[in-house]
Amino acid sequence: MQGFGQLVDQRRGQVVRRLSLACGGLAMAVFAAVERRVPAPLVRPGLVRQREFRLGMCLVLLTYAGINSFFLVLSLALQDGLGLSPLAAALTYLPFAAAFLSMSLLGSRVGRAPLAGAATAGAGYAVLITLSATLGTGWSFVPALLLIGAGQGLLVPPLLNHVLSAVPRADAGTASGVLATGQQIGGALGVAVVGAVYYSALDGSPLHALALACGGILALTAGAIAVLRLLPRN
Repeated sequence: MQGFGQLVDQRRGQVVRRLSLACGGLAMAVFAAVERRVPAPLVRPGLVRQREFRLGMCLVLLTYAGINSFFLVLSLALQDGLGLSPLAAALTYLPFAAAFLSMSLLGSRVGRAPLAGAATAGAGYAVLITLSATLGTGWSFVPALLLIGAGQGLLVPPLLNHVLSAVPRADAGTASGVLATGQQIGGALGVAVVGAVYYSALDGSPLHALALACGGILALTAGAIAVLRLLPRN
């Protein structure tokens, strides 16, 4: 009976997830239809048709999908894979935080900082994938965390300004609001998709799952680099 109850709960959860996705898609379709008909739309249709804005939105989605999912899977791997306490896992992030702070302060002196930051973070994810193949302590991830922190320090602080600089000034206010929404959507999608990759690989070890999940984050970062190269220079 217990197994039957678990099966029912699983199927109920699948139904709820599918209904939630369907309702979300329907809500977006209704919103788009209403926006086309009202005299003063919340988001001007012409803004969405601008190539620079569409590229910027893709960049924000890719960037925050990678950032949010990285924090999730690394925290899980540190605690489940290496057996660290929540406090010890949090302290492992200190090199990341130091590198992020340092490079965010120096970012204005780096040419094309977002592109350089995305490339540096990508290198960090590649190093983390390699390090995940060997068991050790959380501090064995320090080289990767330094690279990822430095890369995100160059990428994240100027990101919205970099995107908005390519949008006409008259649309800057609306565009900033839409991009802020894109941050939340990208983060949620990243956690859902990369988190699913991580949990699907837990039949092996948590560190193996971390390596696979970081492979997905590296792909997201490569996409962000490609979009950055398409955006006009400031």
